[in-house]
Amino acid sequence: VLLSRDTLQCWEQLHLISEVMRLHIPTISVHLPDFQFPTEDYYTNVLPQYWNASLDVQTDRLHALFKRISLLLSTGASEQVLEAQAMMIWNRIPRTTDSCMPSPKLDLRNCGFNRRLTRVS
Repeated sequence: VLLSRDTLQCWEQLHLISEVMRLHIPTISVHLPDFQFPTEDYYTNVLPQYWNASLDVQTDRLHALFKRISLLLSTGASEQVLEAQAMMIWNRIPRTTDSCMPSPKLDLRNCGFNRRLTRVS
């Protein structure tokens, strides 16, 4: 889940977060520098403006998301910092039996991506 400045004021994003949490889909939270984590004021005064049905359920789902440590993606940082942060995010991805994800030391070129994660043919 990529968290940006307007994530918590966007009904579509709130709905998506709610569904992901309802379905217990494994998530990795990544926040951009301008994201503000919700305060009690948000849950009391702002969230009801976007979500009035089942407000307690939505609050619980958001709390569940924010109990997990979110990783920062410093979009204005140097390439070295971005690469280190991207690797931290990559290392949080659960490994599967998919041949494209055999280990944390995966060479993405084997999956059709180059070093900068752009699609190559």
